[in-house]
Amino acid sequence: MSARRFAPLLVLLVLTAGAVGIARATTGNTTGFPPPKVIVPAATADPFEGRYLLTEVGKGANVRSGEMKVELSDNSEGPAFLVGGLQLYEYNSAGRLEIGLFSLYPFAEATGGVAAPLLSQGVGQTTLGRIKLLSPSNATELKGELTLHSSGPFPIVFKRLSEDHAINGSPPPAKQLKETSEEPEAPGWGASAAEYEGEYELTDTAPDPASEAAILAPVIVVAQRFGAEGVPVSGGTMTATAGDSPSAELSLEAGGETSTYYLTDLAWRGDQRVAQVHSGSISGPIVGGFEGRQAGGSLKGTLEAEGARYDLAFERTS
Repeated sequence: MSARRFAPLLVLLVLTAGAVGIARATTGNTTGFPPPKVIVPAATADPFEGRYLLTEVGKGANVRSGEMKVELSDNSEGPAFLVGGLQLYEYNSAGRLEIGLFSLYPFAEATGGVAAPLLSQGVGQTTLGRIKLLSPSNATELKGELTLHSSGPFPIVFKRLSEDHAINGSPPPAKQLKETSEEPEAPGWGASAAEYEGEYELTDTAPDPASEAAILAPVIVVAQRFGAEGVPVSGGTMTATAGDSPSAELSLEAGGETSTYYLTDLAWRGDQRVAQVHSGSISGPIVGGFEGRQAGGSLKGTLEAEGARYDLAFERTS
């Protein structure tokens, strides 16, 4: 399995460029296209017209969030035709967020719905992928498949927005969907609470976990792309709790400051340990992800949170 498949559960980085939402910028060019040779019939096309927010996407797509607009373009030569614009917040090969703007054209009928190529914006137009949208089964949700940069297809789900709905700043993170049977199991960080529940203390050093964990090397390599050097950590503790909804509270001392993070959606496969990272509280906003490996009382891994990367090594003390 490629390292791309093991992209972090959800790593939220700070955009260096100002992000914009649907209310303030187009999601991609939807004008200036000539009528396609084959036009999707109105009865099929009409249900797709609207504005959408990306709510779920396959993890392997390396997409954080997105927005889409599909409309019927005026056609003086005949029936109106479908054309769309798509804006995706993607993680590049260096692990940084980039905004991808795509035109969706031309639409054609496909099994169960419609499909269109993803055309790049700017000078010249290059086909960078394909989106397939299934005929909506209700008024609020739109499902489909996304092929992007020669990878996929990945499952994708949109929520329909009203025309006056405004999004301030970048759109919220989309839920990252499981794609294979080899994804980590849940809940918890082991088959029993005794394997992981308890108090952990950060050790003096945090060696590169990829050098010691062949099974997790793809996971850690992907995580370490999010910065040339991790943030030096001078101390830290963690309390892992089992139960119906396993979680952990993590306190890190770095740069003279103490940061507290809350880990949920704890999951495991073999030695692998993954979790989503929240700030403020267990129910607070998702700000990153944790991936690592556990052997007995030793837990080593990488935590991404709020644009920073921490290479961590814990020992369970109780």
